[in-house]
Amino acid sequence: MSLFAAGASALAAQEYVVDTWQTEDGLPQNSVTALVQTRDGYLWVGTQDGLARFDGVRFVPFNAHNTPAIRNSRIVQLFEDRKGALWIATEDAGIVRSDGGQLTAFSAPNQGTAYNYARVLCDDAKGGLWIASCENQLVRRREDGFTVVSSKWRLTGTSVSSVAGDLTGQVWVGTDRELARWRGEAVEAVWGADQEEGFRVEALATSHAGGCWVVANGRVRRFHEGQWAADLGMYAWTNRAVYGLYEDRSGYI
Repeated sequence: MSLFAAGASALAAQEYVVDTWQTEDGLPQNSVTALVQTRDGYLWVGTQDGLARFDGVRFVPFNAHNTPAIRNSRIVQLFEDRKGALWIATEDAGIVRSDGGQLTAFSAPNQGTAYNYARVLCDDAKGGLWIASCENQLVRRREDGFTVVSSKWRLTGTSVSSVAGDLTGQVWVGTDRELARWRGEAVEAVWGADQEEGFRVEALATSHAGGCWVVANGRVRRFHEGQWAADLGMYAWTNRAVYGLYEDRSGYI
């Protein structure tokens, strides 16, 4: 998978110009695993052989060879928090925070499996970092360290699939049995298998209209203020799992 960009002068025309960048153009490696555009305008590209900062013309690489804080060059996830810090999740080598040019490495709790890396990252209103890991755990980081939240909660779900922070800083959690939210100092279910047979969350995303988008039971819906506020219906690829979800500035999913 290469990095490419598409733009259109008129949506009605449905005519796009596509630019493609590969290793010969400076991309560290052609398998792109994560993308984020930070508020300073740079596009950060995670690959299976390093991270790159892209200004539209030139790639600047960061990897285990030239950046000591990045101990594994296989990048799996990128996230910019509310304060503008960039979080870089690597495969089996923890998470790196880039804040004002200062890089700091952190080792999150894990179960020691081959899936020791972050699936999804988000933050809350108080600056805490939240991780839905590929070991199906929910982990929170605050200034005093990491906590495995899912090890001592009262939810019936045992497998965490996703996490999302909404515009107010509320954290939403998806499991194999419920949709939940962090309230006070505990995770509480707001919808689950008791209300809908076989309910299982695949992915979550922040909604600019409030609440969060939820992919569950083959449907794409928005949950807000205790109820389903929007329902886009069944998605066509019911035989495929959804691993990522994003709402753009125009409200498209």
